[in-house]
Amino acid sequence: MNERGKAAPGAVPKPTPEPGPAAGSPPDLAVTHSAAPETDALLSQAELYVTGAQGQPVSRALSERERWLATQADAALRNGQAVTPGAVLVRLEVNGLLPDSDASYLYLCYQPPGAAALEFWAGFRRTASLDLGRGLVGVASAGAPA
Repeated sequence: MNERGKAAPGAVPKPTPEPGPAAGSPPDLAVTHSAAPETDALLSQAELYVTGAQGQPVSRALSERERWLATQADAALRNGQAVTPGAVLVRLEVNGLLPDSDASYLYLCYQPPGAAALEFWAGFRRTASLDLGRGLVGVASAGAPA
């Protein structure tokens, strides 16, 4: 944008964000859908571990819903300033023994430059939430892939 508020010629417009979370939810946790390149960049850095419904490790790619959950949780953590700038997602675990609405369904481990690792757990919720004291991220399930 230039000083008059007009887009520069050839500029790509920013995506329009979805309406914010329900009343009472922190506004900084409202996250828009991520594009595939952003998701791939985020997940390409991390070691991926998936536990199947039988409790055994399985070798498979994340489902679209799991990828969406990981991307939204990451965005909520970064928007809520829980993850320091420059921190890299180094490990992502899916606990297939649990429903995706369980708070510990998805484990995310970040490595900030020159600091100790940061650990968080995420799951789907009715509304977005962030509990830094317990390391829990609730991602609003509205709009998630089936």
